[in-house]
This record gives sequence, structure tokens and C-alpha cells, in this order.
Amino acid sequence: MPPAIKAADLEAHLAGTVLCWLGGQGMEQMEEFVTPWGVADVLGIRFNIDRVQARIAAGHLDPVGDAHAMQLLLSLPTGGKPKRISDVARKFEPLLGAALFERAVKNLIRKRFVVQEGASLVRCTDWMPYHEQLVAVELKLRRVDEALAQARRHKAITAESYVGMPAVIAERVAFTERRADFEAAGVGLLSVQDDICKVLIPPNLSTKTVIEAQELCAAEACWRRVLKAVQH
Repeated sequence: MPPAIKAADLEAHLAGTVLCWLGGQGMEQMEEFVTPWGVADVLGIRFNIDRVQARIAAGHLDPVGDAHAMQLLLSLPTGGKPKRISDVARKFEPLLGAALFERAVKNLIRKRFVVQEGASLVRCTDWMPYHEQLVAVELKLRRVDEALAQARRHKAITAESYVGMPAVIAERVAFTERRADFEAAGVGLLSVQDDICKVLIPPNLSTKTVIEAQELCAAEACWRRVLKAVQH
């Protein structure tokens, strides 16, 4: 009798197959992106080469930073319009505290995402966002309810959120009353068998649930991988 296949090996196989599926669509991929609500097992990103090149030309080679830094950056107007530091501080110091706010501003200036002009800040990220598509996949062997709940949370970073499961489980979900739960949540379902991924339930691509700062933080998690791909 052949030895039993360990759950960890099955999960690794699921992840590998989904990563190949994303790569076959021309996306860069990464595993285990940490969100405020848990870990997204797999992310795929399709980047805009012109915007990536513009970012490189601007010298913006570092990731923006954490969610606080991203929220602060997004609070500044685009188009080179200045915003007084005191106005930004009035919004963020109650949330971050004075010391953390000052550190976040200094880091954005050091990384050249922001320029200080007297008592004002100017945002210099005309290339943002640098991605055209972001895909999140939650992988589970069996626990459908848990997988669906987590994939629903991932709708805060991208409308294109899936649950990936072994084919026998995925088909049981897709062709029973459980399908309605996925459709109501706007979450897609991937069937994974051998080295093949098949979309059994497409996700709802409405962006109503997407939180811009969280989406861009997820994209930034892929930035070094994208930068390496472009430079090589």
C-alpha cells in the first residue's frame, strides 16, 4: 500500500498549481501576504510595464511601507498639488501619535514618494497604481465555510478573490446549494486537480468592497518581485 499523502504536501501541491495557473496568465506571484485580517495564501499581480518604468525612472525603488504610510500618501492630492503639513497632521496625529506621524512623513520623503516644500507636502507618484490586475486565492483542503469567509475578507484588497480547493471538493460545492453562498459573497471557486486549475464559479468583479489603501499595500507586497522581473 502506498504511503498516505500528508495534508501539508497536498496544500503545497494546491499552492504550486495555483501559482503556475497565475504565471500562465502572465502574472507575477507570491505566497502568504499578511493582511490585517489574516494571511492571503496566494497573490497574483499583472503590472503595467509603462508605469513600472516610470516608477523606476523616478527612483521609487523601495516599497511605500505599511498601511499607515499608504493611507498618509493617498491623503495627499495628485498632480503636484501641495498640502499643508499641519492639515495632514490634524487628520493623522490622533490615529498615529505625533512621533509615528513624523516618522511616516520622513520615510515617505526619504523614499522620494513625497517632497516637502516649505510647510507643505507634494505627492510624486504619477505612476500609481502600477498594477492592472490583482488576484487573491485562499487555499483549503476541506473547510469550505472557513475558506469562503477568508476569501470574502480578501475582497477588501481585490474584487478578484477565489477559494482554491481539490477538484472533488470544489465540484461538490459548485454543483450544490453551496454555490449560492459563493455567488452571494462575490467569491470565485477554483478546482485544482493534478496540474490544472479550472474556474467553477467566477468572482463578482465589482470594486465596491475594495479599500484602496489595502489594495495598494497588497500590490506593494509584490513590488520587489515585479522589479526583479523587469530588471531581468
